[in-house]
Amino acid sequence: MTKILRLIPCYTFGMDHSYQTSDSYFRQRHFDFYRHNPNPFYAVTFELEVGPLKTFSKQHQQSIYLNMCYLFTQAMQEIPAFRYRLLEDRLILYNQLHPSMIVPLDDGTYCFARPSYAENLFAFHQTAEPAIAHAKQTRNLDNPEHGNFVFFTSLPKIAFTGLTHVSPPRTTDGEPQISFGKFFTRDQRQWVPVGIGVNHLFIDGQALSEMVGRTEELFFNPMSPGP
Repeated sequence: MTKILRLIPCYTFGMDHSYQTSDSYFRQRHFDFYRHNPNPFYAVTFELEVGPLKTFSKQHQQSIYLNMCYLFTQAMQEIPAFRYRLLEDRLILYNQLHPSMIVPLDDGTYCFARPSYAENLFAFHQTAEPAIAHAKQTRNLDNPEHGNFVFFTSLPKIAFTGLTHVSPPRTTDGEPQISFGKFFTRDQRQWVPVGIGVNHLFIDGQALSEMVGRTEELFFNPMSPGP
């Protein structure tokens, strides 16, 4: 049975990779149940109203893709279930999540940019812009050294109603995977399809529902502070 150990700090490249542990884990039985499942991943597709966030992004001349990535990361940051990972067979709780996003390149391919999370959208854009420029210059496709990321991608020309993600290399990987689809209008409101893949080792339906509800709130009030 995997046990939770005491605090072990770790910092790399100025980005917070520190993690902590507690004396007990309320999902220990469920964690053990899925620990050796050959495919513990599951996916959900849903729609979020995006009109208010689109208006906000346009008013502030911000990328709506970056804003969606940030707000989903904020919502997950607020729910501990999304910050649990397995590291060297030790169950840990990261203190901070960061977005890892696909960025398109001029030749039709893409690279990965990993800007640091920030206290609000405006501060995040200040960190994201140089991170994206660096990723484009290096054409980065490296895997992250730590597991406290949320992976984002986009299919801006497909209003999908279902989606599967590439399976992570290990059945114990806990990084959520999120994809955004093509915006569409229904009942005079704008929507975006969202596909999310998670690992049942760490995330049950209740935590997933809480995250979607919180993200929906943030899409209507992007500058809402966390609890």
